[in-house]
Amino acid sequence: MPRKREKDEYEIMQKKEKNIDDRYVYGILVSLFCLGFGILIGAMINANGEVLGSVAEWIGGFGTIAAVIAGFAQVKNQNKIKKANDIEEKRPRFDVKSASTIKNYKEIVTLACKHDTQIVKKVLQDNGSKYSKIQIINISPNVVYNLAIKLTYTDSCGENVIDTYSYSGFSSNEQLFIIPNDYSSKIKLTNMIIKFLTSAGELGFCEFSKGAKEEDMFEDAQYYFVNGNNSNVSGNEMGEMISREDTKFKKLDFKPSYMNNRFVIPPIKDVN
Repeated sequence: MPRKREKDEYEIMQKKEKNIDDRYVYGILVSLFCLGFGILIGAMINANGEVLGSVAEWIGGFGTIAAVIAGFAQVKNQNKIKKANDIEEKRPRFDVKSASTIKNYKEIVTLACKHDTQIVKKVLQDNGSKYSKIQIINISPNVVYNLAIKLTYTDSCGENVIDTYSYSGFSSNEQLFIIPNDYSSKIKLTNMIIKFLTSAGELGFCEFSKGAKEEDMFEDAQYYFVNGNNSNVSGNEMGEMISREDTKFKKLDFKPSYMNNRFVIPPIKDVN
């Protein structure tokens, strides 16, 4: 229920912002209409030989209308900047690492494609290097509405494998564990992509590539954000802006092939 409520609040907020933008556009159009109408009336009066007023009065009138139009344009631009700042502030950060030891968690949320509860518990309760499991933590203060994960690795038989996972409502500081289809410690991770939709409606990617050393897999995450219709949004210091036409986007984008199993495991205390 809390996640549904957050999503509903976000949708309401988006509708309100759209209504505000629509009002700004409407205001500018009304101002332009008034300007055109005034010119038309002036021309009609002039055709009847009536006095139009001094040049200064006309200049003053045009200046007033121009100021109103400029005011609407400025407010709209400021609103775009505010929305851009809001989008950038809602961007998540992920801490990702191989999980060997799991201690004293209130509950453990785990995603696995083809495993049952018994296998999940067995893998989670192993405090060592016997099994492979990956821990993802949302270390930002923001909720991530939709999350998809693409994990590429070489399995224990030497075959290239791609596992995909999906999740929704990834709260701040929440911990999520991923168990590969081949959970042997002999697998070799080569690439991991996290595709996410932020609470500000921005689509982004977080990519981890294999480093020179085994422990380098999750050290340097690269963030990419997909361009929207707001030109004021930037990658900032956190990542790079890309478009849907970029080859990078086509490389990063993917769809989970199926919904994976989700397990919520009761607290696991120290296991030796």
